[in-house]
Amino acid sequence: MKPYIKYTIKRYLPYFLTLGIILVAYFMICINVSNAVIRTSSSYYIFNRPTSSMLGFFIPLIILTTFAPLFVNRYRYHIQDVDLFYQNPKGQRSIRYVNNLVVLIGSVIIYTGLFLLSLLIMFLTELPNAGKVVTSGDITYSYFVFNFGYYILAYILVLLAGCLNYFIAYFLVTRSNRLINSLIMLACGYFLLNNALTTPLYYVIHYIRAFSSTRGYAFNISNLNVFHSITMVNPLAIVYQIFNPLVIDMESSYFDSKEALLLVLDFVYLGLYIALGIICLLVFIKEKESSGEFAGKPMGRDYGQKTIFEAFFIVLAFMLGATTNNASSILALAIVLHVAVITFLSAGHYIFNGIMNHRFSIKKKDIIPYVIIVSTYLVSVVLTTVLNAVLSSIK
Repeated sequence: MKPYIKYTIKRYLPYFLTLGIILVAYFMICINVSNAVIRTSSSYYIFNRPTSSMLGFFIPLIILTTFAPLFVNRYRYHIQDVDLFYQNPKGQRSIRYVNNLVVLIGSVIIYTGLFLLSLLIMFLTELPNAGKVVTSGDITYSYFVFNFGYYILAYILVLLAGCLNYFIAYFLVTRSNRLINSLIMLACGYFLLNNALTTPLYYVIHYIRAFSSTRGYAFNISNLNVFHSITMVNPLAIVYQIFNPLVIDMESSYFDSKEALLLVLDFVYLGLYIALGIICLLVFIKEKESSGEFAGKPMGRDYGQKTIFEAFFIVLAFMLGATTNNASSILALAIVLHVAVITFLSAGHYIFNGIMNHRFSIKKKDIIPYVIIVSTYLVSVVLTTVLNAVLSSIK
């Protein structure tokens, strides 16, 4: 297997080189926009907090670990390629392990090395001015050095979350045997992870609060806290909120300033994300490879492709039903709007379903998903309208 590992490393050298060049340029920008200085006025009012660029350094990990599985598993999209890879005498699982782990480990090594180099450059840049206090007019500039130990600890936690994200993306990508289908699976899958649980949960929380306080009742998508999702955004947000104040030499108030309910939700979603990542890792380890005969064909590996696709439109229908019910108080305009939304949902389903299945004709069995999607939208509209009407009557 060692020769194949060496071959795989050589095969991905252009990828590693490109990744390194992009990260060097990007990290230099992060270094330049960071500053370890506190500006205060004569009355000690803080004009701005120091900038650590923590989010800037960590966000590319989300992009990298989400899209890397697409490149790694592209051999599944062509029957000639998959036949070549499956001829390896060590077995199909070994091919999967080597391809994915070489890219993941190589990417982590490059990312970590350049990240640590960036921290060293930041440290050397900040060190000469550490402790200086400069006054210009009524503004005082106080220079210090970031607490890089917290920076490294935060990075380790985010990196672990990124590795889990890689296997979640791997699971979504490998439900399909075509590149376009895998892209659709990524989009639908992450939409569901961001909204499938969050939307109904916040829907319920919103109306419980509305009924108890009788203040406001229009359900708005902006009410959803984007940090609460079963994606890498959740651990990244938690790490940033806890460690960024510590990095910039300020006391972290994460556990003191947050509402108890949101604090609980933070860690509930974090637990769900970790559990999902572990499940996807086990799938990566245990799952059998799909038949090479399916490479490049519309059918998915199992029922996952169709399930994820249909669930996406059902959740989207519920969200649109909840957010468009108050768009107009004029009945005729409201009806026109709802018809337009239903047409949009149906057309979107038809187009993307046709792209995925390489077939735009509609059979009788294909009508069932449209009925479910439209019904979900109408139920959401009616439910939200009734709840809002009840709230209006008790105000």
